[in-house]
Amino acid sequence: MARIQSEIINKAIDDLKLDVARDKIPNETEDKVQITYELRDFKNKTAGVVRNFNTASTTGGLTVYNVVADENFYLTSAFLGVESDATADNTNVNITATIDGTARIILGTRKLTATAGKINISLSFPYPIKVDSNTTIVFINTFTVGVSASIGGITGISDVIGATK
Repeated sequence: MARIQSEIINKAIDDLKLDVARDKIPNETEDKVQITYELRDFKNKTAGVVRNFNTASTTGGLTVYNVVADENFYLTSAFLGVESDATADNTNVNITATIDGTARIILGTRKLTATAGKINISLSFPYPIKVDSNTTIVFINTFTVGVSASIGGITGISDVIGATK
């Protein structure tokens, strides 16, 4: 058994707010065991950003949220809904965000030509997705004929860099 250094134990107790009278705190490990814990605490935070949108038979892009230059923004969920009549051609809807310098589709769906239909999808991220600073989260709705209406939204956690709490 390998002994854990007291500085590491004390740091874990402080960071994780452990109660030494109640919580069992190890002081030894097997040779191949390593103590790890999550440094970002998202479990106790609420969604500080909620944005919804609604389009009525329009095509093109719509800015859902601007991530400013001095902001850390973490996407926690997204949802989309689209309803089209049978005259609408292929309808594509998606939400895109820039992650690590690349615009990526976070959530998307499509409706095929000559079919009336309604689609609703949502996705919650168990680990929030960090969106690049100084970028926009965009909703895109694409079709050329017919009637197609869409709704959607996002939730996220926002921390302004350098802000004091």
